Amino acid sequence: MENKHTLLKKVLLAFILLVLLVPLAQQHLRFYESTPLKGFQAPAEPAWFSLEGWWSGWYQETYNNWHNENFGFRPELVRVYNQLGYSIFGEVKANGVIVGKDDYLYELNYIKAYTGEDYIGYEQLNVMAERLRVLQDSLAKKNVTLLICLAPGKASFFPEYIPDEYGTASDSTNYKVFAQLLAKDSINHIDFNKWFMNMKGKTEYPLYPKTGVHWSRYGSLLAIDSLLGYVEHKRNVDLPNVIWERTILSDSLQSPDDDIAKGMNLLCDIKGYPMGYPVYHFEDTTGKDKTSMMTISDSFFWSMFDTRLAPNSLSKVSFYYYNKEVHHTDGQPMTTATTTTTMKDAEGHDVLVIMATECTIWGIGWGFINDAYDHFVLHKIQSAEDVLIEKYESMIRMDAVWMKNIQGKAEENKIPLDSMIFLDAQFMANEELKNQKK
Repeated sequence: MENKHTLLKKVLLAFILLVLLVPLAQQHLRFYESTPLKGFQAPAEPAWFSLEGWWSGWYQETYNNWHNENFGFRPELVRVYNQLGYSIFGEVKANGVIVGKDDYLYELNYIKAYTGEDYIGYEQLNVMAERLRVLQDSLAKKNVTLLICLAPGKASFFPEYIPDEYGTASDSTNYKVFAQLLAKDSINHIDFNKWFMNMKGKTEYPLYPKTGVHWSRYGSLLAIDSLLGYVEHKRNVDLPNVIWERTILSDSLQSPDDDIAKGMNLLCDIKGYPMGYPVYHFEDTTGKDKTSMMTISDSFFWSMFDTRLAPNSLSKVSFYYYNKEVHHTDGQPMTTATTTTTMKDAEGHDVLVIMATECTIWGIGWGFINDAYDHFVLHKIQSAEDVLIEKYESMIRMDAVWMKNIQGKAEENKIPLDSMIFLDAQFMANEELKNQKK
């Protein structure tokens, strides 16, 4: 009996050592290729040993943060943890993800927009619309066509699957009020949200996926066709059209039709329904007009950008993602947006599109509308300090390590992150101006 107990203890001890040592070996040797977790997270700062760092506690804290993100088999263990929480307790570990009825997936911000919880008020939306009206006229004098696009929202499209505890639709929402103001002020716009809701159940393939938050590829291509038609009408041009060859119905979902499900990082993804994937090409550009477009948008423009609108239909597209990252179609690498370069770019394109979905309308343009109003309507000139502050703000936002440091300072000082970014950028700008004067 003693031998059996001894053997059992040895087996248990060996198992415990194995559990401890295998992740350690994976961390250093990487003998197994882990599939990275989905979703963005600023990488932890590496810890470099020094006596000063040791005595201050910086090294221990920094190493602990780095180790928590880099230990062996972390992606696999996170997925196991998430799956157990979801399958046993119905918990979702992904930030802001809501599982609705029949396992329809939402992001909380869309539900808040649908119920009016994020409503910023009529006055603020009216000021925004009035500025767009004046800005539209000012840009038209420079032969630039301003166009506002309201992308669809999943909560508005699928309200029947929203959990009951989140409330019902409201008439006082950013989307509903802003759409009315755009129409009242005769501002060039396409209301894709309204269009999609009117087409619900009438299209051959789904306009919206069950497991994603963005419009389907099929729906996006319909929107592209509509957008090009609108530009042709407004500018009296003839652009190469989309030639729709066929649509393939598939159970194997492609990005972004399962973006929320993938972001939940489960072992077994929530199953959606088959989606349609268009096969298409664009007309030959011979004899067609050359038109360039600048777009300031949230993530809804990505599927349009990825269709290679330029150079297939448009001569050039500059995509200002949240008015921060600038993505190009002419071979240039990604750049960061500054007011100076953005205003120059806006004047250098034929069409300027500002797009937002229902949960981002409160911040549509992400600072561009006010900056453009100051520049094109009020003809304000930026000071040297403002230009440098913008430069450093962009540098901070593009540097993951720097951003992580700023987040820590914001928490320590108990102020909003944007305020901390501005203060650090202002300090760097003033230092640079001091050095220039020496």
